[in-house]
Amino acid sequence: MVNERPSTQNLSTMGSYHPLGTMPANLNPHQELDTQKTLDHDGQADQSGNVIDSSDEDEVNDRSKSNRTRKHCRFTFERDGIDLIVMEHVFGDKENVYENREYARFASADQLHDAATKGNLEGIYEAAISGLNELSFSKQQNEDLRKTLVETDNRNEELSSSLKLRETELKELKEAYRAQARDLERVRNAKSSYRAEKKEALQKVDELEKLLEKHVLFGNPEEEPFDSSDNETRERSLRNLRRTATPASSRPDVSNSKWPDIKEYFGDSEKQREEYPQWRLSILSKFRNSYAMFSTEQAKIDYVRDKCKATAFSVVETRADLDGYHPYHSFDEMIKDLDDMFAEYDPKAKADAQLHHPSFAMKKGERFETFLVRFTKNAAILQFSETAKISTCKRLLNAQLKNKISDGTAYTSYTELVRRCKQCDLDLRTIRAEQEEAKGSNGGRNTSGGQGTGIGREDMKKALRADNGMSSRIQRDLERDLERDLERG
Repeated sequence: MVNERPSTQNLSTMGSYHPLGTMPANLNPHQELDTQKTLDHDGQADQSGNVIDSSDEDEVNDRSKSNRTRKHCRFTFERDGIDLIVMEHVFGDKENVYENREYARFASADQLHDAATKGNLEGIYEAAISGLNELSFSKQQNEDLRKTLVETDNRNEELSSSLKLRETELKELKEAYRAQARDLERVRNAKSSYRAEKKEALQKVDELEKLLEKHVLFGNPEEEPFDSSDNETRERSLRNLRRTATPASSRPDVSNSKWPDIKEYFGDSEKQREEYPQWRLSILSKFRNSYAMFSTEQAKIDYVRDKCKATAFSVVETRADLDGYHPYHSFDEMIKDLDDMFAEYDPKAKADAQLHHPSFAMKKGERFETFLVRFTKNAAILQFSETAKISTCKRLLNAQLKNKISDGTAYTSYTELVRRCKQCDLDLRTIRAEQEEAKGSNGGRNTSGGQGTGIGREDMKKALRADNGMSSRIQRDLERDLERDLERG
């Protein structure tokens, strides 16, 4: 082995640094060893493998003896500037730890080669090979660590972006939370104010009721609670009474068990189907006014089931049975089945079709009120505007009434048009009645001669001309119709 005394090495004559990879190729090849490989020396060492670079035999004998006493040792290379140091790590018996000490120092690869040639230092070569392997392994580890670092940086950037996004979302949520907290506080304050106002109002109502109990005696005109001249106070008291009255559409205070029963419904004819909406409303009216009799859903179901006959009973027969396979659980389910069978499937389509049917228009000699009833119903179903009702109603009037109202008047409201049509229809019916009366009187006076007929015709013409409210066109039409009727009679 190499002399352990580093002082024998002249560092000034070692030359420049060369990498270990430039060692001569004639070196004995060795297998790759691990960095931490341990060289065990048990027994007497081979003298041929321990040639050193000193001629001092005493030192050789001492070193051979020390080698035999070593149980475990290993060599590693370390750098000290440009020098390459061979470190020996010896495992001591007493302390059970490695003792590190400098074994040799070289300034170049040639010095390492010379020392190895002279001393045949197998351990040094093994340490060198181990160092090379460790260097390669370290490079691979560095490359892996570099890739890991790049991946870590990328992941760090992703996490940073995600963190910023989460911080933004958190900020928005905090703002929303604060806004909701403000709204909640405002609602709570409003609720508290409302409760306080309600409490005050109830107290005031109680006071007013007590005051009414003391002073208001209805039906006794001798005791007036207020001054009869104080109209404002009287009106205010009446308004309070009207405000507290029960609306007509709400349930009455007392149930009326004598409210008329609904009619039996068959649903087996077209007329019955037309009567279904009225029959349905009578059911609701019965339930509302006789509510004590129908406190449960089953009572309502049984009542309507008993009023359904023929086809209508077939619709509800199966489910109206409480012990049936799929019974009704509420009256709404029952009335829905009846609606699906007898109610109009598409009321708007039917109303529109009726409006465009020729038979829907106002007929000759028909009263305007009769036509107005069916027109108002269909217009309400179709939800006509004021303009649409005016134009459609004028289109469906008969010729005489249409000519009567066509005097250049622009109707701004449907109510104004209806009022005008009623007045004109009344005038036309009055004229027709007078014509019929004149026709009857003329026929009784002289039915064979032309003189009596001629006198009656002239009188009626004068009566028509005397009506200043009638247009000239209508007068001519009525005169022509009058002459035609008289000729036929």
